Amino acid sequence: MKTKLSILIGLACGLALFTGCSTVVLRPGNVEQGVSTGVSLAVVKYPEAIPYLQAAAPVICSAAHGTNLAPAQVAAAIQESDAAAFRNPNAVMILNVAMSLYVGLWERYGTKAVDKSDKLRSYLEATCAGITKGLIAAEPEPAPPPPAPATEFPLLIP
Repeated sequence: MKTKLSILIGLACGLALFTGCSTVVLRPGNVEQGVSTGVSLAVVKYPEAIPYLQAAAPVICSAAHGTNLAPAQVAAAIQESDAAAFRNPNAVMILNVAMSLYVGLWERYGTKAVDKSDKLRSYLEATCAGITKGLIAAEPEPAPPPPAPATEFPLLIP
């Protein structure tokens, strides 16, 4: 099931990126929404991935505001961070799928990726925001307060 889920999400991301139609534009908002939706659905099924994603999101955000925009450099930064302590197969799968849109865009620019760093930065920021929003959306709702103790009002007329 896990393999089928990752394959389907990967195919959907690939189709969105490489449709070949010049009129289709993938904007940072689309990336954010797609990543957010994917993360929120995935962590409901695999809640053990939440600590890893919570630790990896700030690293991705930091990379987006720095000069390490290459996907390999972002991955290395995650491996060197505190997130490595929370690593598990499901968490890695979710993060890989979440980053696949950004990686696809990076590859699409090819050798021009360095020249388009401002544009790619906005997509990495959108990936970071999508992971963060996906984690917030997946948080369980707080339990309702316990019911008030039953009280009987005194009878005025016996």
